[in-house]
Amino acid sequence: MLARGEVDCCVLLGTAGVRRFEKAARVALERLPTIALQRPDSDRPFSATIEFTTAVPGLHTGGTVYRLDEVPIGLKVVLPTHYPSDTQVLSDLKAQIEGSYSQDG
Repeated sequence: MLARGEVDCCVLLGTAGVRRFEKAARVALERLPTIALQRPDSDRPFSATIEFTTAVPGLHTGGTVYRLDEVPIGLKVVLPTHYPSDTQVLSDLKAQIEGSYSQDG
């Protein structure tokens, strides 16, 4: 979709995978407004328009992950942090977008 020019903006959960995008997709991404959620001290091969540093699941936040055979594994907080979770940032962004649409009426 990026390479075909079908994207107006992009939200990335980390940017490490950008290295694996085909060249046309990387070029298109450079021209788009982007939001990236990044782990602390992560390598940033791509500079997003807006970047949020977020907590690392299973280190800074609890939750549940699933093995390939769909067995759930509970995660506990090992190292507390002041960084928000990906879920919190995305929820806040959604609320802001919904709020701006409701005000425009």
